[in-house]
Amino acid sequence: MEELGGRVSQSFSFELPNDDPRVLITIDKISSTKKRYPRKAGVPEKSPIGGKHD
Repeated sequence: MEELGGRVSQSFSFELPNDDPRVLITIDKISSTKKRYPRKAGVPEKSPIGGKHD
């Protein structure tokens, strides 16, 4: 999230009427997104943000 200039503000856990759990997360924009985003098609698949690809 920090890579894109955001920060988790709040999270809310709840269940749908059929008892499926869900989490709603709100994010505050705290800085500008770096110039290298958005990325071209195919790049996210090959090089995910903040992690390794299996």
